[in-house]
Amino acid sequence: RRISLGGERNPPREHVAEGIKANALPLTCYGLGWPDGPLSFEAMVREHAGAAINLSVMSRRRPFEVAGAGGFVMSTELDELEGAFVTDENGADDAEIVIVRDIAEIVAKARFYLANDRERERIRLRGHERARQDHTWERRFREVIRQAGWSLPVA
Repeated sequence: RRISLGGERNPPREHVAEGIKANALPLTCYGLGWPDGPLSFEAMVREHAGAAINLSVMSRRRPFEVAGAGGFVMSTELDELEGAFVTDENGADDAEIVIVRDIAEIVAKARFYLANDRERERIRLRGHERARQDHTWERRFREVIRQAGWSLPVA
């Protein structure tokens, strides 16, 4: 059981990684600038699916990628997530992803979800289902085409 933090190494992510490590939580970091470097697409999908918690810090893409790959998402708050997923703040019983705002909240929620496999799994499954239902490239392209006033041939 571990936390995975992906994305280019930058001061905010370094600060979060240091805070997690200072609290003796298991952490793996990957991406440009981290010792393990960037992952191939296949390795990244395995990482998303294999980590107990995938922590997204200031990434607009990562929550969608992780949920799509079947991983558990813990993310810093972003406007892009509003309405895209049910968060633990919107309804703990229906949560699809977990939102965090600072190191103390990351540590507290990480400890909770690392210790509560059943709850983590329920959120992970709901998030994956939402991503498959609403956040695929096909669905996004169809929406762009619809908004542009075009139509696609019916298959």
